[in-house]
Amino acid sequence: MQERSQTLEWVNIQSDRPDKNATIRETFRRVRLVSVSIQFIKGLDEELGGISLRKGRNSGTKTVVLFFERVQAMEKGRSFINKIETLNLYDEEGEITVIPNGMKFQFVDDDNLSQAECSFEVTSDESWERVMRFLHRYADAHGFEFQEPKV
Repeated sequence: MQERSQTLEWVNIQSDRPDKNATIRETFRRVRLVSVSIQFIKGLDEELGGISLRKGRNSGTKTVVLFFERVQAMEKGRSFINKIETLNLYDEEGEITVIPNGMKFQFVDDDNLSQAECSFEVTSDESWERVMRFLHRYADAHGFEFQEPKV
């Protein structure tokens, strides 16, 4: 299984001029580096091709749609060995586990996936804010930009 975080130690040595108050102070701090990732199967990172955020006009239901050009969890029979029922989102705040309410697959031909679409609804404002924090971190880490939809 791929390790989710890494701990580094930084040493900061400060030295004053040699005088009666001269001291050398060492400061150690731990920094956790956590990758921002999306996984259908734990330990197997997926790469997003795009993100769409939708809100029902009448219902107000908020839906997140994630687009994948390739789904590693499906390659080489992995989805038959590890049943895919959830989508796991990882960032510095921890893990978000969602149950997709829809999966769509588009194929170029019988064997070649052109796009996969995974959608899930977010019911509470607190959960929506948490998912948005994750999406902003994912966007920053992977070079995405948020854009207004084209009408």
